[in-house]
Amino acid sequence: MMKINDYNNYDVLNLYVKRNKLEDIIKKYEIFGWQLEKQEDNKDYEDIVEVAFVRPHKIKNKDDLQLLQVYMEERLNKVGQIERSKNAKTTSLALIFGLLGMALLVLGSLDLIFKFFNIWASGDIIFLVLGLILVFTGSFIVPKIYKKEKVDFDAKISVLELEIENICERAKFLMGGKNGK
Repeated sequence: MMKINDYNNYDVLNLYVKRNKLEDIIKKYEIFGWQLEKQEDNKDYEDIVEVAFVRPHKIKNKDDLQLLQVYMEERLNKVGQIERSKNAKTTSLALIFGLLGMALLVLGSLDLIFKFFNIWASGDIIFLVLGLILVFTGSFIVPKIYKKEKVDFDAKISVLELEIENICERAKFLMGGKNGK
């Protein structure tokens, strides 16, 4: 633990990491010469872990490693953004079709029973039919959008993971050869 306070000889990096990503993040940062010095659970969030890394202040190829690390972190952040919005379109469409369809079905049913809307005689039937059309249309469209969204998600993640892997390979080389140390 002494290294964290020795700023003359060591660089310190503190991160907040999702628990399910912790092992992968530790491995990636070790490629850049960082060593895990401290790890503890976050007091506020159950799925977050606070980690502290250290590495010697004077290392070979430090500037290039720092630049590569920035590139890696940028890709990791993009992965996180993509994962957070993975099914955004599907969820939005399902809510629109589902809620609007159900609202029309409820209005149509209430009008059929209690005759709230006496504007036209077949208003209740129109509400019921529109509600059914929306629910059934949504049940066909939403799964197709989900499949397309999943393919797009997988493709974007694959590209980013390949970029991260290439960045890490370059960092390994800078840290001491083809296989790292």
